[in-house]
Amino acid sequence: MKFEDPHFRPLIPWFITKNNRANSDKIPILPWDIININDTIIIDHSYDEKFHKGDRILEINNTPVEEFIKYTYTNRYSPFIVYQAYYHYAYSPGYTVKTQRQNQILNIHTEGITYDHYLKNKISENQKKIWADYKTGYFSIPAFRYNKSIIKDLHSFIKRLKKIGYPNLIIDIRKNGGGSGSDFDELMSLLVNKDTVVYLKNVRLRVSPNTIKDYDFLTEDRMGQLINLPERYFVKSFPLNKEKYQNMNIYVLISEDTGSQAATFANILQYNGSAKLAGVPLLHNALKYGEITHLPWSSNPYATVSISTIELDEYTRNPDGQVYPDIEIPFVASEYMKGGDPVLEKLLEHIESTR
Repeated sequence: MKFEDPHFRPLIPWFITKNNRANSDKIPILPWDIININDTIIIDHSYDEKFHKGDRILEINNTPVEEFIKYTYTNRYSPFIVYQAYYHYAYSPGYTVKTQRQNQILNIHTEGITYDHYLKNKISENQKKIWADYKTGYFSIPAFRYNKSIIKDLHSFIKRLKKIGYPNLIIDIRKNGGGSGSDFDELMSLLVNKDTVVYLKNVRLRVSPNTIKDYDFLTEDRMGQLINLPERYFVKSFPLNKEKYQNMNIYVLISEDTGSQAATFANILQYNGSAKLAGVPLLHNALKYGEITHLPWSSNPYATVSISTIELDEYTRNPDGQVYPDIEIPFVASEYMKGGDPVLEKLLEHIESTR
C-alpha cells in the first residue's frame, strides 16, 4: 500500500491504554534518532553520551533489532520510539543494548530518556554551515512549517554567502516529510529565475465521507467516484517575484524520506533547471498523492490510518512521474558506521570536482 500511496501509514499512539495516556510523555524510551539502511539500524544522533553516532544496533534486552523492524513502517530516518511502540510497546525501565562500534561488540546499559526529554532536546530547527574549502554553504529544512521564518532565514544565509563570494548552496531535505505549502511563491522566488512556475496539470479526487465536506460542489450521489477536480480548486501555476531571485549554484539533498511538500519542492527546482538533486530516488508516487486524512481503527479508537484523498499530476522532468537525482549517491551502511555523513561528504567532493 505504501508503494502506491507514500502517505499511507498505520499510526498507533505511544501510550498503551486510556489510563496511562496522560503519562505518555514520561515513558522511558531509547535515546536515539536512527538511520535505517537496508534494515541495518545505525545511530544518527544520540541523546545519551554512552552511544556514539555510527553505532550499529544489534540487540535490545536480548531481542534482535530485526524483530523491531518487522512490525514497523520503515523510513530512512526515524526516532526509535516508533520501533518500540510498534513492537508491542517495548518500553522498559532500563535497556541493555548490544552494539557494534567499528570492529567492537559492546553491551551498553542505559536508563533511557523520557519522551518529554526527547522532544525538548530534538534538533528540529534549520541547521546552517559554511565550508570555506568548498566555497559552499549548507542549509537544512527538516519540515515545511513556519515557512515565512524559513524564507527569512534562508534569504539571510544566501546574502551572507554572496557577501563572502561563495557561489554554492546545499539545501538538505533528506529528513523532510513535507508540511505546508504556504508562501511557496516567496520561497521559490529566491531560487527560480522565472516569472512563473507551472505546477499542476490536473488533480483527481475520490469522493468519500471524508472529502465531501471539503468541496461545495460534491453531492452524496457521487460517493465512491474518482473525479477531476475543477481548476478553481487547485493551483495550476503561480507567479514569482524576480526581484528576489538569488543567483546560486543550488544542490538539494534528497532521500526516500523526502515526501509530500518536500518532494514537490525538489521537483519544482529540478523541473525548472534551478537545482541539481543529489542522493537517491524519491519513493514511488512521492509526487502523486496529497491532502491526507486519518481514519480510525475499529478495534482501537486511539489508533488511525493515514491515507491520501487526492491524486496529483505535477509537471516533472520524467515521463513516469518519479523524481530521480541528477547526482546519484547511495546510502551505504558500512560508510555510515564510521560516524560521519558520507552522502553529504560525497556531494561536497562532487562540487569540488566541478570547480
